[in-house]
Amino acid sequence: MQVLNGTTKTGLAASETQKLASAGYKMKPPGDAPTTTKTTIYYRADSKVDAAYLRDKHYAGARLRPAGSTFAPDVQITGVLGEDFVAGPAASPRRPSPSSAGAGPPLASFSTSTERSRTSPNGPSWPVPRPGFPRC
Repeated sequence: MQVLNGTTKTGLAASETQKLASAGYKMKPPGDAPTTTKTTIYYRADSKVDAAYLRDKHYAGARLRPAGSTFAPDVQITGVLGEDFVAGPAASPRRPSPSSAGAGPPLASFSTSTERSRTSPNGPSWPVPRPGFPRC
């Protein structure tokens, strides 16, 4: 996983890289990207589910896009932070604020890829993260 800074705020990608590393992600060094208004998570074809999980857990409201050939081939997921990330909740209404964080029930929780849903005999309806995730 790699985080790129697409804003004018110095050090943003470095601080996000440290935050994600502390959460258990295997990180590449942070970098810079052209300035962008919208945070976007780019993924390799084999990492779409992991990228969606990352977006939903850490970057709600971010766009999710397949990675093009301009991204490093040895990086499964690349997050490009946009100005909406710097602006905070007002610019990205789905991003939880500190006062609302933890409000309401959790959306989903799975402990293994074989865990069955209590409401469906066919198992969970949401893709379950592969064992070892969030290692990117």
